[in-house]
Amino acid sequence: MVEGLPVGTEEVKELTTVKGSRLTIVPSNDYFGANPSLLPYYIYDKESLERLRMHVSRVLRGSSVDYKSPFVFLINKVIGTSEDDMNKREPIIEFFREFVQRSPTIVNSRSLLQREFSELKKIGTTSISLPWNFVTEDGRGKKVNAIQYYSVKKTAIDLNSLQIAINRIKDKVSTSVPLQRITLKEALERSDKTTNWGLPFWLKGNEEHDGKRVADHHYDIAALLESKKLPFFKALCVLVERVQPNGTDEPKQRAAMAFPHYVTLIESTFQIPLLNHLRKFEGFEEYRGREEANKKITLLLRRANEALLILGFDGESFDTNIIRELLDGAYDIVASLFPEDVRWLVEELKLQNIEADWLTPDGIYTGRVEGMSSGCCLTNIIDTLVQYILIEYCAERHGLSDEEKDQIMKIMNGDDGNWQIPSLSKTDMVSYCGELGMPINFSKALEETEFTEFCQRYYEDSPNYIDHNGVCKDNRSICRTVNSILSFERKPSPDFKSGFYSLRVIGQTEECANNPMFEEFIELLILSDEDNGLGTKFSGGTSNFIRSLSRSGFGAFENLAIMEKANSYDKEKAGNLDNKIISLRVVELLDKTGR
Repeated sequence: MVEGLPVGTEEVKELTTVKGSRLTIVPSNDYFGANPSLLPYYIYDKESLERLRMHVSRVLRGSSVDYKSPFVFLINKVIGTSEDDMNKREPIIEFFREFVQRSPTIVNSRSLLQREFSELKKIGTTSISLPWNFVTEDGRGKKVNAIQYYSVKKTAIDLNSLQIAINRIKDKVSTSVPLQRITLKEALERSDKTTNWGLPFWLKGNEEHDGKRVADHHYDIAALLESKKLPFFKALCVLVERVQPNGTDEPKQRAAMAFPHYVTLIESTFQIPLLNHLRKFEGFEEYRGREEANKKITLLLRRANEALLILGFDGESFDTNIIRELLDGAYDIVASLFPEDVRWLVEELKLQNIEADWLTPDGIYTGRVEGMSSGCCLTNIIDTLVQYILIEYCAERHGLSDEEKDQIMKIMNGDDGNWQIPSLSKTDMVSYCGELGMPINFSKALEETEFTEFCQRYYEDSPNYIDHNGVCKDNRSICRTVNSILSFERKPSPDFKSGFYSLRVIGQTEECANNPMFEEFIELLILSDEDNGLGTKFSGGTSNFIRSLSRSGFGAFENLAIMEKANSYDKEKAGNLDNKIISLRVVELLDKTGR
């Protein structure tokens, strides 16, 4: 039993309700005192409590340290920046403003140049964390974002149209043979154990505690819950933060939820079969891979006209603004795909994800009944299904016949999507989504026939943007990649040598391999990387450079997350991942350059 709570030093002293919202804040002393039998599942021991206190303290006070990559100095040196400005981002921003305009293909594009300029404005720190109670002049802040989850949404739902939309999706993705979950043991084996596994230990999965791995402790709890030997109880998440650069010293801050991994393990048993099933259907091409997504967007562009516009969907604060009715519908679709005897687990996971309490510097946030938790294993799938419901709802509210609905095409991934719905305009989309409490910024929403954007990728159906197979290429902004190269989210290890930074950049540049200025960009980075030339200075070229890092105990696996936006991997898989990074287009170009 843990004594000496509370967790935070500046928590509320008594139960506090926040006017105009559903939020009630409970001091952690009172919260844990009311649930003494659950305390071992919330905070295991005094050491766990101290680790948690340190984390909450960091969130409370924030951090003003700007961790810059060595490439800030290195690029400035190559472009001729004055000695006084060598460690500043501003000269690099101005250089790339001119750099991207050297390409007639970019300058003459429908919108790629504007996209590059837009990304230039965002270049900035990703490590500065604003204090918990800090609110910017335009009303942003971690605490503000967290409280949004408890706001009362304004809706004008047509319940009949909503139910028709949900049932239509159920029919479209149905299966004659129910999906089978993977085992909890397989979920454990697949899991990333290099990250923090949440409460009750607040340790990484591969760390030892009481003689066994933290991951195995979580597995034991998950097995008890799954077998009903331990009744499901409301999970307690920990507030963590996500920082997005915006070109200022007050970067955009987003509050996220670190779930206990015993919940995540159970979710994972559903995730794999769900992904394998949904990727078969129209609209889920992103789940099949980039090549299939590019083909789908090519099709959307080639059938687009004034009566069949491409609408770019991007809901504001998407997860926080998903109402309960949409979440109930999405989880109902998921449950319908599995045998009846495990649907109770889907219901339990839904309640965990929607109603979990949240440990913050103020105390425990309680009272949430809607909004999708951003830190769940199923977040992307549920978000995608919510978007699908919005599409079918818009079609039904617009009065489309079944025949017209069959003409709908879309590509969806979480909160990002491209829609084509007969005769539906951007104005209609904004109006109908607003009925379901989902705000869409009218000025930012796309309504196009000649180009589009999806998942930060730019597409245009014109000769310079089409590959040899006649498929539109995905173009990622050079300037967005520059932004990621120049900064670290947290302090890098002092053990990292120059090879780490070179390999990190190699991984980051792959995303923009289709950009018209890609080769010139790589040439600049080779010149900037004094020690390694991105591996081109190494005997045998970049491929051998990558292999040598593995042989010396440092493998490409540590950077795969940067390339694929995926979880990091266990060290025993490093060899396979080295082969994967060696197969990248950027490495092929670098190997040619080094010869």
